[in-house]
Amino acid sequence: ERPQIYAIRTDGGGAEKLTANPYGDHDPVWAPDGKQIAFLRESRDRHIGIWILQLNGGGEKEIADGGAAIVGEHPLCWTKDSNSLIVSLRVPANDPPALHLVSIRTGERRRLTSPDVSSDGDWNPALSPDGRKLAFARCTAASRDLFYVALSSDLAPAGPPVRLTSL
Repeated sequence: ERPQIYAIRTDGGGAEKLTANPYGDHDPVWAPDGKQIAFLRESRDRHIGIWILQLNGGGEKEIADGGAAIVGEHPLCWTKDSNSLIVSLRVPANDPPALHLVSIRTGERRRLTSPDVSSDGDWNPALSPDGRKLAFARCTAASRDLFYVALSSDLAPAGPPVRLTSL
């Protein structure tokens, strides 16, 4: 069986299967509001979509088609308000991966980072608890370093990325 999304109860109960896609669901991320889980869903043709599971009985819905463009070991993170996701996407397909803000209501994407075309791109987004700094890995042929970018109140970059490590 392909990977599926499960939740394990903290009260000692067993695991509850939340999805049943025959092609595989993976990379689940809880929303800060605790009411939804974002995850990646594969289709028959190996296309990958960004899906939301509403835990209040609202079911599942695809919010964006990522094609084969979603990259990274942890490609999704939620915004503090649970209204958007930050996703590492390779768009267009020949560009290095960059981080994009994706609305869960409309699927609209807005690019947040612009790695150099000679790099391997920006991966593994993580938002600070206050929602005002976005940390990520930027990969080049020579290194994989951590960066962050400050975000404005409308989640737009408020300056250039700042390198935190130099490996």
